[in-house]
Amino acid sequence: MILKVGSLSTETRRILFWTVLFTGANVVAKGAFVLVVMLLASVLSPNAYADFGMLYALQGAMTAFAVMGLAETTASRLKVHRPGIRRQFLFRQISGLFLVTALLSLALVSPFISMVALKKELAVPVIFAVLLGAVTGYSVLQASFHRIEDRHAASLLSSAGIPLSSIIGMMIGGWWGQSLDMIFGLGFLGAGLALVVLVLTRKIYVGPIRSFARVQRDIVCLMPFLAMGIFGWLSGYGMNFVIDLRFEPGYVAIFTFLFTAASIGQMIANSLNMVWAPHFYRMYNEGCLDHAEMRTRYFFTILAAVLGVAGILAVGLLPWVTGFIGGNLNYYGSYRLELALLITGYIICIPWWHGQNYYHVAGYGQELMRLALWSGGAGLVVWVVCMVILGPIGIFLGFPLQMAIKSITMWKAGNRYWTLRPPWVILALSCAMTFAALLLPIPA
Repeated sequence: MILKVGSLSTETRRILFWTVLFTGANVVAKGAFVLVVMLLASVLSPNAYADFGMLYALQGAMTAFAVMGLAETTASRLKVHRPGIRRQFLFRQISGLFLVTALLSLALVSPFISMVALKKELAVPVIFAVLLGAVTGYSVLQASFHRIEDRHAASLLSSAGIPLSSIIGMMIGGWWGQSLDMIFGLGFLGAGLALVVLVLTRKIYVGPIRSFARVQRDIVCLMPFLAMGIFGWLSGYGMNFVIDLRFEPGYVAIFTFLFTAASIGQMIANSLNMVWAPHFYRMYNEGCLDHAEMRTRYFFTILAAVLGVAGILAVGLLPWVTGFIGGNLNYYGSYRLELALLITGYIICIPWWHGQNYYHVAGYGQELMRLALWSGGAGLVVWVVCMVILGPIGIFLGFPLQMAIKSITMWKAGNRYWTLRPPWVILALSCAMTFAALLLPIPA
């Protein structure tokens, strides 16, 4: 018994170490991106910054659609691909499949590419934005392979190194050229060079495209996740296209800026869950369901508390930071309530993330697709209705409302298979903490 306790304590310390390291690295990457966003918001006019928001939405779509379901499919096949040569063969297979999913993603986003490239005459930066999205997606996939093998250092190079390289390129482009061509062109160049370095140092899996019949079967398996990815994208930067149709470009700029600031909540959640998920998968596959749920609830309780603290800091500091940097950034400093609404959306989303890990490891892709389709669809309808009825404030109020619909749906549906106990009290307190920041003083 003493040995078991000691082993558990060592494992817990190890998980904590990599959790902190992953979170720190991704905080640096996200923080650098926020700095780039502030730089661009400061030097670009609201209309030009709105164009940046549309381009970044295209980049995000390419990233999300190209990798959607690949990491989850890999997790569901681990049982029949044991560590060693068999598992490396699996990783090469999925890497080859990425080439197919990237082409499919390009086809999916082509209508939006046409909308931006032709209507706004931004053909060159559109090309760079799409290519950057593909490179970023490939790095995300490779990082998931390294985490499964507990190669956390290599995972950090893929998940944080490539995004940081692209951010440095975008920062240089914003400072030097102050044009969207330079911003996305140098961003792609930075990410591409970092990817080449990882390939040359053999930290990237490369695989061939398999037979047409096998690829066809794999694509069918990925369809549920692709549907989820589309709704997920529309629930984020993809909403820029809806806002652009409904309101003036200035609101696209405001949403892009505030959503980027609020997305630090998603970054924190993803960083923590990237390290936690493989350990949850292992406990689940070993049949320790009660222990897995107890540890999971504890994990998401900590996550909710962390997001609450991040929320109060972000909302409280918004007018001070925008005022300090100055320039066109002053345009965004008074939207504290809107930022608070966006941040609480991520806090409210925790029960969805809680249950999603169960569906992934159990291989319930079809069930998860149905949940994502009808809850995400209902949430998006509510979001759009909020914009139509309430006007601009509906852009920001609709986000937490659609997250609430998703989370309640996940909680109700997931309890048909497992006993899910999201930390509701902590969620409410964390939301209250975020809104309490509205009472903090602002610059005179």
